[in-house]
Amino acid sequence: MAAFVPSDMVSTNHNNGGVLVVAINNKDEKGQQMMSEEKEEEEEEKKIDYSQRAQWLRAGVMGATDGLVSVASLMMGVGAVRTDAKAMLLAGFAGSVAGGCSMAIGEFVSVYTQYEVEVAQIKNKTISQDVQMVKKALPNPLQAALASASCYCLGAVPPLVGAAFIRDYRTRIMVVLAVATLSLFVFGWIGSVLGNTPMLRSCARLLLGGWMAMAITFALTKLFAFTGLQFVSAGSCKVIGRGMGVVVWELLWLLMVLTSCCEGQFILQVGFYRNTCPEAESIVHGVVRDAVASDPNMGAALLRLHFHDCFVEGCDASILIDVSSQPEKLAFAHQGLRGFEVIQRAKAQLEASCPALVSCADILALAARDAIALTNGPIYQVPTGRRDGFVSNFSLADEMPQVTDSIQILKAKFLNKGLTHKDLVLLSAAHTIGTTACFFMTKRLYNFFPGGVGTDPAINPNFLPRLKARCPQNGDVNARLAIDEGGGTEFDKHILKNIREGFAVLESDARLNDDIFTKSVMDSYFSPLNPIFGPSFEADFVESIVKMGQVGVKTGFLGEVRRVCSRFNS
Repeated sequence: MAAFVPSDMVSTNHNNGGVLVVAINNKDEKGQQMMSEEKEEEEEEKKIDYSQRAQWLRAGVMGATDGLVSVASLMMGVGAVRTDAKAMLLAGFAGSVAGGCSMAIGEFVSVYTQYEVEVAQIKNKTISQDVQMVKKALPNPLQAALASASCYCLGAVPPLVGAAFIRDYRTRIMVVLAVATLSLFVFGWIGSVLGNTPMLRSCARLLLGGWMAMAITFALTKLFAFTGLQFVSAGSCKVIGRGMGVVVWELLWLLMVLTSCCEGQFILQVGFYRNTCPEAESIVHGVVRDAVASDPNMGAALLRLHFHDCFVEGCDASILIDVSSQPEKLAFAHQGLRGFEVIQRAKAQLEASCPALVSCADILALAARDAIALTNGPIYQVPTGRRDGFVSNFSLADEMPQVTDSIQILKAKFLNKGLTHKDLVLLSAAHTIGTTACFFMTKRLYNFFPGGVGTDPAINPNFLPRLKARCPQNGDVNARLAIDEGGGTEFDKHILKNIREGFAVLESDARLNDDIFTKSVMDSYFSPLNPIFGPSFEADFVESIVKMGQVGVKTGFLGEVRRVCSRFNS
């Protein structure tokens, strides 16, 4: 019986009058065809001119890497002397725009010069027809410029985005480092794939180079800010030598951060004046001690002065200026501030001993620390190295916390300064010393509700008659009463107990009971197990006051050391 053979597998041959049927193995034919195609692809891959690809690879991928490293390093440099996110973001944005334009111009000039040189060499060796063909193979200067600029700006995006939504300073620095590291690895991988180079070495080169750039920029900017360009004084050699030691430490520390993701302090340091003005802190302490001895309420006044200074333009002594047309101290939120003469007295003694070295901003921080200690509060060390600011205007005090603010507004204002709800509770506890005027009690006692009637229902009924007796309606608004009822003159947590029980004097203090988070912080200091297992109020307060003292500080060339605290140097 004859087998059936499909027509596409039959070949006929009429030689010798016969028909020869040949069956072809279709699978073998397809296998040979696939092997042939694979060989052709391998040959094509071998023919790829990676030297030509390197032209746009350098302008593109390496442009993105330049943008990433440059902008991240610039942001790290600004972060070495400024804690606010706005300064870092503005510097990063300006760096991305300026760098992109610079890369475009530089790449265009470089590639165009190379283009003209190669064309000139080719003309000496080939005919005109060949010249035109070779020209087409040469890199295009305009394309290289556009690729370089756009990729530079693209590379700048990760650190900018990484820092845009982080309020906390230290977290923001760590996020920029992490984002830059991840992006460097990605760019290294892309470069290795497109350039057909070993991936490990490509990534390692970018990572090490990027880390070094960020560490060096951070450390040298810190040195520049640390020395403050003081190269003319007799002690400048000591400052520079000490500054170089700081730079070495900062480089080592930052490299440790990059590899182990540790955190640390970036701006100020304890003992900043140890070598340049070793008696600085003792001079301030002596002046504050004498002031508190003659006026027991001066300790609270100095503590309040430091708080009000830090909450406007940062801790830069802008609250002390009184020579401008509209100085900050005239703002409504600063009513009742005093203690200015104590700061100026300390400054005069420091100028006589260490001229142009100790800033007024540092004097405020040290005076607040000593005021707390002299009222039996915790003793702690103050990081110093602040500079005095160049701006003082009462309109900048609009964001000061007010006694009539709700708890939501208070939390938002503190958060805007990088302070938490816990910091709000602890810094409010500083009201445990000092007094307030009846002027700040009128609304709470007599005009609490819309329409100008009623009393704050949060006031304990047993406490209300006493408050009204001390601040009668239409009475003396300048009469003063203790903020911590029954708390005496010592610095302690007694005021938090009063707030929890409805004995708060200030309305803003009473509002701490209105929020579950702030209330839980207060409760934590009075739990039955607190003496053994609970948090320490004194330790937590120190952490918050030191943290507040680093809000918006100016260092190095970003500020000055005033000769007189009440006026700018020029």
